Amino acid sequence: MTDHAQDNLLKALAVTAELMGTPMSPEALVVFVEDLLPYGVPMVLTALRRTRQEVTGRLTLAAILQRLDDGRPTPEAAWAMIPQSEQDSIFWTDEMANAYGVAAPLRAADDEIGARISFTKQYLSLVTEARSTRKPIKWRASLGYNPAGRETAIIGAVKDGKITLAYAKVLLPQWEGIEELKRLDWESTEAPKLLT
Repeated sequence: MTDHAQDNLLKALAVTAELMGTPMSPEALVVFVEDLLPYGVPMVLTALRRTRQEVTGRLTLAAILQRLDDGRPTPEAAWAMIPQSEQDSIFWTDEMANAYGVAAPLRAADDEIGARISFTKQYLSLVTEARSTRKPIKWRASLGYNPAGRETAIIGAVKDGKITLAYAKVLLPQWEGIEELKRLDWESTEAPKLLT
């Protein structure tokens, strides 16, 4: 990390704090920068921009951490991925799975609004904790009872860069089409890494 990059981050943080009406001493700004540097300047600058646009209160470290784009879906996108029944196969993050554990009883009681609110609150808490400890994102399978839907979910997860081709082979060991998947010309930047 260059001094120039640190200076840019310090300036962006100072401007964000000022725009959000959060007075900060130079010492406080330095501590904020030290807390954010491990995430990388480009990711933090994007999170600062989102924080300025989305938060209507004082600047906090938690508000910035919630807006880091580390590959975890937003709460709305995460909720939309949750399966509607146990027949469906999906790939979800550890945070999604744990948050759904809190929401599932409410959904089972036909309280869809309560389930969504519960999920969102728990998910945001878990994502903030994961980001603060710099825990990498991990996608895992939740394979439903319908075998026909598994293949589509697994292929989609490989194409989206959520899982490796090796993991897909473990999940679908008998699938003959896995070799065809290797030959696909994906536009994703993840593709070269997945095919090795």
